[in-house]
Amino acid sequence: PCTDPPSLRPTDAPSVMPSEGPTPSPLPADVTREPTDDPTESPTGSPSVDPTYSPTTRVPTYSPTVRESDVPSLAASGVPSLAPSRQDEACDYLYWGAQEGRGEAPLGSDQEVPDFVDRPVRDACAGSRHSFIIDADGTPYVSGFIESFNAYKGHMGVPRDDLEEAMEVNEWVPVTEFRGPGGSDLGYTPEFNRVYPGAGAPGNSRDMHSLLIDVRGYVYTTGNNDMGQLCHGTTDNTDVFTRVPGLPSGATAAAVGLDFTLILLGDGSVWGCGSNENGELGLGRDVVSVDVPTRLPVLEDVVEVHAGLTFAVYRDAAGTVFGTGSNLFGQMCVSTEGEPYTSPTVIDVGLDVGRVQMVMAGRESTYYLMTNGKVMACGRNDEGQLGDGTREDSNEPVKVILPNNIDVRMIGSGPSSQSVFFVAEEDTVYAAGANDRHQLGLSIDDDCVTKPRLIEGMDVVPFLDRVEKVCSSGTHTLAIVCQIITKTPTSVPTFVPSQSPTISPSDKPTYMPTNEPTEEPTQFPTGSPTETPTYSPSTTPTSSPSFSPTVAPSLVPTETPTEIPTNYPTETPTQFPTMYPTMLPTESPTETPSYTPTGYPTEYPTEFPTEFPTEYPTNLPTASPTFVTPFPTQLPTLYPTEIPTMSPTFLTEFPTQLPTQLPTASPTFLTEFPTSFPTRVPSYSPTFSPTLLGYNWYFWGAEEGRGNTIGENQQVPQEIPDEIIDVSAGSRHTFLINTDGELIVAGFIESDFGYRGHMGVGPIDDCENESDQLCEGSNDPLVVIEVFDEKGKSVEMGDSDFPFFRFVYAAAGVPADSGEMHAAAIDFNGDVWVTGNNNKGQLCLGEFGDLNFRDSFHKVPGLPGPALKAQVGDEFTLILLENGDVWGCGTNEQGEIGQGEDVDISTKAVKIEDLKNINQMSAGLQFA
Repeated sequence: PCTDPPSLRPTDAPSVMPSEGPTPSPLPADVTREPTDDPTESPTGSPSVDPTYSPTTRVPTYSPTVRESDVPSLAASGVPSLAPSRQDEACDYLYWGAQEGRGEAPLGSDQEVPDFVDRPVRDACAGSRHSFIIDADGTPYVSGFIESFNAYKGHMGVPRDDLEEAMEVNEWVPVTEFRGPGGSDLGYTPEFNRVYPGAGAPGNSRDMHSLLIDVRGYVYTTGNNDMGQLCHGTTDNTDVFTRVPGLPSGATAAAVGLDFTLILLGDGSVWGCGSNENGELGLGRDVVSVDVPTRLPVLEDVVEVHAGLTFAVYRDAAGTVFGTGSNLFGQMCVSTEGEPYTSPTVIDVGLDVGRVQMVMAGRESTYYLMTNGKVMACGRNDEGQLGDGTREDSNEPVKVILPNNIDVRMIGSGPSSQSVFFVAEEDTVYAAGANDRHQLGLSIDDDCVTKPRLIEGMDVVPFLDRVEKVCSSGTHTLAIVCQIITKTPTSVPTFVPSQSPTISPSDKPTYMPTNEPTEEPTQFPTGSPTETPTYSPSTTPTSSPSFSPTVAPSLVPTETPTEIPTNYPTETPTQFPTMYPTMLPTESPTETPSYTPTGYPTEYPTEFPTEFPTEYPTNLPTASPTFVTPFPTQLPTLYPTEIPTMSPTFLTEFPTQLPTQLPTASPTFLTEFPTSFPTRVPSYSPTFSPTLLGYNWYFWGAEEGRGNTIGENQQVPQEIPDEIIDVSAGSRHTFLINTDGELIVAGFIESDFGYRGHMGVGPIDDCENESDQLCEGSNDPLVVIEVFDEKGKSVEMGDSDFPFFRFVYAAAGVPADSGEMHAAAIDFNGDVWVTGNNNKGQLCLGEFGDLNFRDSFHKVPGLPGPALKAQVGDEFTLILLENGDVWGCGTNEQGEIGQGEDVDISTKAVKIEDLKNINQMSAGLQFA
């Protein structure tokens, strides 16, 4: 069976790139796209519907196939966050198809029906003649077949000395070696959540690459790299998983094609590397390949990405589907006469059948799960993989013929697969497509199936609460099956003593969150309160009560409790709403708000007690507003002139007068930014030059901060059309990084005598002849063209080891200071570069003193791993490494670098021992 050629399949693939492609389809009329220029404004996750937090709601189930919220994102600055635990499910896996795919002999034998493997896993997936699983502890394992070491490129992530070649198979081998960007020592063993095995042409066990995502959102790749598909900045192959540099935030999902890679970040953007010969990366016709992470245009708020061999499909939060790459078999659901989509283009699967809630890609076919539970398919159908009862390719959406008109909730396939699997609402599984190696698990000898059939062998699972994922290759299939362990709290958590006024978040309507939380907590309290209202931010007030500037709501009891309750919860929710109003109302309410939480006070006291309790419980919920223990006997009489906008701080008395004397503003500058940069930059072709999508930026305030006329101000934000990837405002100066990774600075220098080099472009010149020299007074934008490595050797722009900058941290000085400061920058390899004042050793170079400043950027030596972020204070520097440790140097006179009372300064970077697994940090002049 299944030997007749399909009637619509093209006989030959185009040998060259077509000169013209299809016109990108417009967005549907009901879809509005307003891409943001600021990546920090993108959502950190992109679920289409935020879950409602209610302590009685079960923890959401783990779904490896729909990966919108499984792995939390890095912040926009690149700061990682830890993955949530999965304590509500126990997951094992099934295997069927060609036995060499899991390293079992003899070669050529098949597992005809699903084989249940009682081994807890986080993820499992089939690649071309190999498989990966991730154990319950986050360790990856690989198994499979390697035809010849002469052709092995490293896709299994294990050095060849640990593998068997030729007619041998490899049973499960742990993947234990990992490297940092550029092959550097990583310094720790990552814990992984996701795996994406290699995809090759039929019978290929060589020219492939694979990808892992760890719990922090970092991406690691290994294998073939002839088109730069590993995103390492080279085309060198590797047999060790190596971290991908240059991603601005954490990954939530990825897709691996034949020779290209796509990475979905938590902010909804998609980045790619490798081949673009068929438009796989959507970068247009002029780009053949890229070897570093490059952002795909057009795509925003993406929640799914899947790849075939030479194409990809994407779904955004609104349900709009896009495609890039080959359309040789009509997999984009439209005829283009074989020409590819070279930029992301909307795929129309027919709005009359409902909105798309999931997409999936096979080798040369695409599948679309609609909100009504039905499935549409397009593309190649030579093995019956479209499931429409024929073997004819289709460039129009066809309906998958499912038995008994069942409703589907999930689709499974893979980039090298010509098989497809449909998981029904009741967790039965149906299969169609290629079956020559029994990869459908149907226990039949037919080489293909054109209408989906029920896999009856799933009953080998001793439990089957939920099928979480089905992942297939050209010869075998893996499926994850889970047992749901219901954890229902016995009671509603208690937040406060029942004898005293409630002090939970809902008691303070002024600070009621306006957004629902984006994730539900992974654990709930187990205490047994006597009575307390249910905390549910999903009930949002229609209007917030006003906040009186003279009298604030009371947060203390009107009477001193005679007994302190002891029945506080031993565990508290681990996640709470993080968004609060950014401004406080300025007028008193004229009437009671319409929103009245059940069981909560609706009136606030008009008189305040003169005595307060002296003791409060110490084990209060960690995310509730902070209680003071013991409570102060006197209220403060002074308050700041600005109230923090992100912390629910309540005042019992609001100041009626502001200070009469405020700091004078710095002199200001011009209203137009120069449209061109200095011409003295030498022409060069950098060896490491990511193609990055830049952003416009805005400037307002004192004009000397960008090198314009002193004394003038830009009074409203002015958009600057130059594309940049980072920007930082310092004391009377500004740094930015353009999409070429060049570090640029502009600003004002008051005096040659007091300047200590914080702008990093060399010493001050007399400026009589050239305008591209650093001068006293205002300075137009200047490019950093020379730096010094850790040995003090000069590295000039154009040299192979000149840094490609990613983040910059401008100098911080006392008001109106434009001299004794220092600045820092981080490149794509995670190296830190510093310049400027070094009177307290704040450059981390091992020396200090008033004469030891640097007027060019120098590389910080001695760091044990790549840096993720830095901060500069007045006379100290902090560096956050990718492993979550923080290192610092400079003054410690006020404890700025956390070294205790006995250390005054440190001229070298030292570890702050009390800080572990840090995700973010921020510094003021003398604190952090």
